[in-house]
Amino acid sequence: ILCPASKAGGVIGKGGAVIRQLREETGARIRVVDEGIPPHCDERVILIVAQNSDSSNLNPNSGQDSSAAQVALVKVFERILKVDEERGVEERREIGNASEGSGFVVCRLLAPSNQVGSVLGRGGKIVEKIRQDSGARVRVLPRESLPGCASAGDELIQITGNVQAVKKALLSVSSCLQEHPKADMFQGSSIGGQMDSFPQRGPPTADHHSRGFISPPAPESIGSNHRMVPEEDVVFRLLCPADKIGSLIGKGGSIIRVIQNESGASIKIGDALAHDSDERVVVISARETLDLKRSPAQDAVIRVHSRVAEVAFEPGAAVVARLLVQSQQIGNMV
Repeated sequence: ILCPASKAGGVIGKGGAVIRQLREETGARIRVVDEGIPPHCDERVILIVAQNSDSSNLNPNSGQDSSAAQVALVKVFERILKVDEERGVEERREIGNASEGSGFVVCRLLAPSNQVGSVLGRGGKIVEKIRQDSGARVRVLPRESLPGCASAGDELIQITGNVQAVKKALLSVSSCLQEHPKADMFQGSSIGGQMDSFPQRGPPTADHHSRGFISPPAPESIGSNHRMVPEEDVVFRLLCPADKIGSLIGKGGSIIRVIQNESGASIKIGDALAHDSDERVVVISARETLDLKRSPAQDAVIRVHSRVAEVAFEPGAAVVARLLVQSQQIGNMV
C-alpha cells in the first residue's frame, strides 16, 4: 500500500510504537520501505506480509474471514487516514477523515502486472462487480502515473470513495490479489525474496504509449504445473475533430466516464497533431489477455467513434474514422 511520505512517520509512531502495535494486533510483518526511494518522491511503500493460513474476522457482523495480511492492510489504511486527525490538521478533501463514513478518501496499491488481471477480470467484469458491491471507484492507472517508489513490473491500483466503500473495495481487491499469486511466488525460498523479486519488466517510455505499441507479454508460466495467460497493453489512437471533443467528454467528463466504465478501457484526450491542426488525438488503452472474447480497447474505440459520428452527423455525408497506426504495423493490414 502507498502512503504519503508526510504521513509515514505517523504510521511508524514514536520509537516505532504504532507500527509495532499493528504488527502485534494482526500477526503480520509490516515495514515502511525506505531503500531506493528517488529524491523528491512524495509517497512511500508500506509492505505487508503474512502467512496464507493466518486469518481473523475483520468485521464480526459480516460473517466473513479475512487473512491476517488483509486485516493489517485495512488497519494500515485506517492509520494513514488518522494521521491528520491526530496532528490537528484541517481535513483535506483528497485524504478524508477516518472518523467519518462520508469523507472522500483515496487508497493506492502497487501490484505486480501479472496479478492485475485477477482484479480486472475478463472484459472488466470483476472490477465492475467490486465497484457495484462497494460503491467505490476502482481503477488501474496508466503506467505514467506510477510513483517513483514503484518497482519494475508494478501496476498502480487506485480506489476512491467514502471511507467504508473504499475499505470494502480494498478487501475485495486484496482478495483477488492473494488468491492469484504472481509467478515468482512459486519459486522464491523466502517471503522477503518473494516480495522483492518482481518480474523485471520496466515501465514503457512515453513514446511506447503515444505511438500505439503493444508491450511485451507478462510471464506465461507459473511453476511447472500452472499457466498464466500473458497480458498486453493494447493502445489505439483515434482522431477526433477538435470541435467535437467537448461532446465526447460531456459535462464534467460524464460521457467519457460512462464509456470508460462500460468498456473497461482508459481514454485520454491528447494534444493536436500540429499547432494548426483541427483534430485531436484520443488515446484508448487497456490491459488485455489473448483469450478475451471481447477486447475492452476495441469496444472503447467503437463507442468513441459512435459518439463522435453521432454529434457530427450530417444527412448524406460519409461517416469517416481515422486512426493513427505505427508504420511497422501497416503491413498487418495490406
